[in-house]
Amino acid sequence: DVLTDLGYPDKSLVDEIAQGFTLHGWMTESNVFPKETKEPEYTADMVRSAAKGVNQMVFGQVNGTSDDKLVRTTWESALEEIEKQWVWCDVTSDDCAIGGYNKAYGTNEELRVHAIDQLAACLSRLCTDLGDDIDDDIVGRTYDLRSAYKQFGVSVQTRDLLRLLVWDSDQQTPCLLGVNALPFGASGSVSAFLRISMALWYVGTV
Repeated sequence: DVLTDLGYPDKSLVDEIAQGFTLHGWMTESNVFPKETKEPEYTADMVRSAAKGVNQMVFGQVNGTSDDKLVRTTWESALEEIEKQWVWCDVTSDDCAIGGYNKAYGTNEELRVHAIDQLAACLSRLCTDLGDDIDDDIVGRTYDLRSAYKQFGVSVQTRDLLRLLVWDSDQQTPCLLGVNALPFGASGSVSAFLRISMALWYVGTV
C-alpha cells in the first residue's frame, strides 16, 4: 500500500482499519508519537466483573433523566445512527458494559494533534522555498471530515463487549446500543483517529 511504499512507521494501521479497532487493552504503538506510558486502570475482565453494579447505576441515571427536550434530541440522534448502521439496538442483552470501559485502555505514546506551530512552520517553509516568487497574499483552506469517526469500524471484540445506553423516548424505556463504528467519547476512538490523521498528513506531505 501507499504507506508501506513511503516507509511509514505505523506498520499495522491499515490492517487495523480493515479489521476494526479494539477499544480496550493497549493501543498498538504507532512509532509516530512521543513515548509516554498510560497504563489501563482495569482489564476487560475487571470491567465485566464490575459491570453489574456500575450498570445498575447507569440505568438509574438514564431512567431519572428529566430534561424531555434533551432526551428527545438524544434519541433522534440515536435513531439517525441506527439508520446509518453506525450503532444497532441490542434487544437480547440486559447488561451494559459502558461502566469503566475507557479505563481498560492504555497507550505507550503521548497522543498529539497538529496545532498552530505546525501551520506556522509550513507557511515559513513555503515562503522560504518560493522566495521572490511568492504572491503578496497567501490563501489557505481547511477541511473538516464529516462524521469522521464513523468512517472507521470497531473490532469483533469491542462490538461484542461495548454497549451504550440511551432513553427511547418513543417507547419510554432504556435502549441498549451496540456499536459498529468508532464511538465518540471512547479513549480508543481518539487514538485510532489520530493515528489515521497522522498517516493522511504524512502521505499528503511526502
